[in-house]
Parts: sequence; structure tokens; C-alpha cells
Amino acid sequence: MAELLSAYLPRPVALLARSLPVELLAGSARRFPAAALVTDIAGFTPLAEALAQQGRDGVEQLAGLLDEWFGGIVREVERHGGVAGRFGGDAVSAFFPAPGGDLPRARGAAVRCAQAIREGRRTVRELSGHRVTLRVGVGAGEARALVLGDHEARLDYVLTGSALLAAFASHARARPGAVVVDSPRACAGPPLARQRPLVVDDSLIARFVHPGFPLRIQAGLGAFIAEHRRVSVVFISLGSSLRVEDLQARVRHRSWLPAARARGGRRQHARTYASVREMSPERSEPRG
Repeated sequence: MAELLSAYLPRPVALLARSLPVELLAGSARRFPAAALVTDIAGFTPLAEALAQQGRDGVEQLAGLLDEWFGGIVREVERHGGVAGRFGGDAVSAFFPAPGGDLPRARGAAVRCAQAIREGRRTVRELSGHRVTLRVGVGAGEARALVLGDHEARLDYVLTGSALLAAFASHARARPGAVVVDSPRACAGPPLARQRPLVVDDSLIARFVHPGFPLRIQAGLGAFIAEHRRVSVVFISLGSSLRVEDLQARVRHRSWLPAARARGGRRQHARTYASVREMSPERSEPRG
């Protein structure tokens, strides 16, 4: 089961998780040079809204589209030596660690992956009368893997850093069907070696995934991990002046957890999705 669950933990986070005692993980970080790739489906919002009007059948159709979309991207990312980072709605991020700090080589791998993704999705799908294509942004720099949460309840991770911000900036300039790179001329070097997920101990990986995952896998229901349910979503802003270092310090002290749990019900069923944008001390607004 550990090998299956370890797929939910990107290699940079797994390296961090295996290097520290579990009680010290919250607030820890690991830095590494890398290229980052960000892609999403252009025209996804009107497509999702149209399919939602069709009830359960529309939801199943949308789920199938996203499964095909994400599955193809993950396969290309792994084939080009990268690791999938986060999935959000129709978007996905990926990181390509730079061996020996060789950013042009990592950027080149990310660009080749982006081109392969674009070629694989060149055929435009028509669903509910909406055009479906993609946009890709690539950037390189420093990446950070951070572990957040409470080791007694749930842990989660964030992958951020200047590499991701550069990829987002490139993505913002990309038109549907295009691949935009932060430094197109700085892409050179041989392909990256394929990276395999690190197997992490069951008791540790279970702190990063929904508690229902291990139970369903143990019961032989691994094919039925996904489910459709009504939920309420809360987005929490951490403040425009909060730096990553400040966030790590607050997580270590966990001074905010009691208040966050006060209305959270049974904590073992709670899940926090965090999106951290690195802050610049010289600016009052997030960089990217």
C-alpha cells in the first residue's frame, strides 16, 4: 500500500518527509533549483458550467475529461524527468529538478515536455459546444517544498518559489494552444533521467492523504477512491506582507490551529488546501 500512496507525495516533498522526525515536519522546507511548468485548459469554466447543467451525467463526463487530461500530462512529465506538483481545477503544475544547478538543462526538459503535451492535445475536442485547448508556461529558478499543518491531525505540502512564479508569468502571456518560456534561449543539455516516486512509510504518508484513502485501498476498493459529494469551500488569505519564512514560523508554533478547529468538526475529516505565493519584503503585493 505504501508504494501506491507514495504517488500522492511528490519526490521533493518525500525527500523532506524522510529526512526529519514527523513531529518536526510542520513548517519545514527544502530548496532546490528547478524548472517549473504550469498548464491549464483554455475555456474550461464555460465547459464546466455547461456540463454541470446536465446533472450527474455531465459531472461524469467532466470527470472523464479531467482524468484523461491529467493522466496524459503526468505521463509526459515523468517521461521527461519531472514530477507532478499540484492539481487545481483544470490546472496542473510540475517541477523539473536541475542536476548540479543546471537550469538550462532543466528548462529544456520542461520545454520538451510542454511541446509533447501540446502535440498530444492538438486535436480539439468539442464538448457541449465549447472549444477545448491548452496553455503552457515554463520558468526556472529556485523551488521550495514546504510542509504545513499539524502532525497530530493532517499534514499538507506546498511547492512554490521563483521557478513557479516565472512559470505563472509565462502562462499569463500564453494564448490558447501556445507554450511560453521565460528564457527561450537558455534551454540546453541532455534529457533528464526519469524520477521514480520515493516509497514512504505507511504511517507517515497517511498524514498527507485523506483518511478514507488507506481504508479503501485496504478493502480492495482502490479503483473507487474518487467520490462526488457536496462541499463548502473556504479560501483563507494569509496577508500580502506574509513571507514564506513567517508562514513557516507560525506553522511551527501552531498558534492559529485551535481557532481554525473551533468550527471544523472532526479534525480527522478536515482538509486544508493552501496556495502560497512567495512574498517580497520590498513589496506589499504578492509577486505573481
